[in-house]
Amino acid sequence: MNFQAQTEDNVTVNITPLIDVVFLLLIFFMVSTSFEHESELQINLPEASQTGNDTDLSSIRLSITSGNMVHIGDASAAVNDTEELRHMLLQAVLDIEEPMIVVNADAETSHQAVVTVMDTAHQLGIYRLSFATQIEKQHEDESGTDEP
Repeated sequence: MNFQAQTEDNVTVNITPLIDVVFLLLIFFMVSTSFEHESELQINLPEASQTGNDTDLSSIRLSITSGNMVHIGDASAAVNDTEELRHMLLQAVLDIEEPMIVVNADAETSHQAVVTVMDTAHQLGIYRLSFATQIEKQHEDESGTDEP
């Protein structure tokens, strides 16, 4: 009988495919994450206890400043210039089947300005409107600590 010592094969784990999958997942989550929309306009949004989710791809951001100016992208018009406002809204929703307008109205904006924008949108057949708010800030009392 011939008894020869059996040699053990070195078992290695190739982690290259695992690293590839991790990088693909990382890229997927980076691309699919929604980031906060930053604007160049200085608008103090009204405060609410909760904010809505406006991740709809067919949404158009419309900003109303405290000086009653309406901005959609690079275009702007005065609230009382209804023809220009109508033209801006038509251009913004031109290729969108069911548009939704997210109104970023400054807290100091007059109620009439917001109603005028809503009425103009309604006349154009835009019925989905949403209002952007910010979460209520916690106020500090005289001792400098946050209230619960």
